[in-house]
Amino acid sequence: MVAQELALTTPEGPLREDAELLSSQAKRCRDILHRLSQAPEAGDTVHARLSLAQLLADAVEPHLIDDRIHMEWSLVGPPDAEPPELIRQPELSRALTSLVDNAADFARSEVRLIGRYDEDNLTIEVRDDGPGFSSDIFAKLGEPYITSRPAGEGSPSGHMGMGLGFFIAKTLLERTGAQLDFHNDRGGGAVVCIRWARDAIEAPPIY
Repeated sequence: MVAQELALTTPEGPLREDAELLSSQAKRCRDILHRLSQAPEAGDTVHARLSLAQLLADAVEPHLIDDRIHMEWSLVGPPDAEPPELIRQPELSRALTSLVDNAADFARSEVRLIGRYDEDNLTIEVRDDGPGFSSDIFAKLGEPYITSRPAGEGSPSGHMGMGLGFFIAKTLLERTGAQLDFHNDRGGGAVVCIRWARDAIEAPPIY
């Protein structure tokens, strides 16, 4: 409410832009938390789990109608091993969706999700072909107020930086036991790498 009031009453200029940014990012924070609060609780063994493939497919699905960005996901693992089934966690799904939204905002034409698994670890990579992370913000990534990543202004979701959505996604993922790494690909574009010990996120077998 304070940010909205400042945006309405502050004259045109940098302060007003900051107030509008705070207002938009607070709204995004509210939307994320609302969706989490509306997520149904798992009621049985089947609904308490989802496949890694389904997790990735759900994250890209909202963007498939956008002709501007090509979305794809893939799985990489040992040829003789089945992809893992995961404990269904609303915060995991929402955080991954938020990171995909962010990648789509900054991508030039493509976003890729790659799920990698082996006997011990599970990794999800979110890759875009945009301008990448600028060198001066690497130490600040995951903080709730960053505005210096290129090309954010005018993006489809209205980002002007990584913002609260990215901060919340990072926090939620860390609560699931994940470790996050951010870097730029040698060929260009940003990469967010989310890594878990497999036994921290994999659903127990059904007997």
